[in-house]
Amino acid sequence: MSGKKILIVDNDPPFALSVIRSLGSVGYSLHLGFSYGSYVFNAFSKYCKGIIFYPDPSYAREDFLSFFERLAGKYDFIIPTTEKTQLPISMIKDMLEEKGTSVPIPSYDILKNAVNKAKMLEICVQNGINIPKTLVLTEAPKIEAVVEKIGIPFIMKTSTEINILPGPQNRYFVFKEKPTQGLFLAAFKRLQKDGPVILQEWIDGVGIGASFIFSRYHKVVAYFGHRRILERFPDGGPSVIAESYLYPDALKNGVKLLKALKWQGVAMT
Repeated sequence: MSGKKILIVDNDPPFALSVIRSLGSVGYSLHLGFSYGSYVFNAFSKYCKGIIFYPDPSYAREDFLSFFERLAGKYDFIIPTTEKTQLPISMIKDMLEEKGTSVPIPSYDILKNAVNKAKMLEICVQNGINIPKTLVLTEAPKIEAVVEKIGIPFIMKTSTEINILPGPQNRYFVFKEKPTQGLFLAAFKRLQKDGPVILQEWIDGVGIGASFIFSRYHKVVAYFGHRRILERFPDGGPSVIAESYLYPDALKNGVKLLKALKWQGVAMT
């Protein structure tokens, strides 16, 4: 196992450190990739054997793709940890694997749907998975029409999270009382720059997550569940404290959704 050479991409987010520690602790030779100008704190991990810098795909996608095409065959695995690099690398996944570098993520055609929240809601409906009352809009309606269709309170959110900071006013707005048309329109326009805007009824409850590893043949290899105890933001966001928790419906619907996508690799639903 220790002979395998792995390149982990997108190491500026702190959660990439979990991947580094997990793989490094069992003897893999880990090299870390950073986009130019990003923080390199994870490079100080005792498991890091080397680092490389690559063009940022947000601004130089063609240069990014050319860079990674030249890495084909130089690593046993390339593991991109965020959608920012997963999407472009998925476009050259077949070429990389033909030359001996495994990339444990889905193909581009699958991944482009997975990072689109509006598309995922559509796929949920097609596969009998319940979703809240939902509107997917490209133009702002009258607030009265929104209240009539999905009620109060409701959440307004972006249809993608790529390159958008987490939290309220970046990825979403929550309206627990009916807003004025002016306030509603200002929030809509702020999110609209990142694509179609999703409006959904607000459902009180506890945040539940189901995580999976799927094989290249779309079979469940492992699964895990968690329940959020504390989130970074009061109205939703990344977990600050969570506990292990297997919720049967979350596991069942997560498997159903990921099989419908023909998923491979890791995912959380």
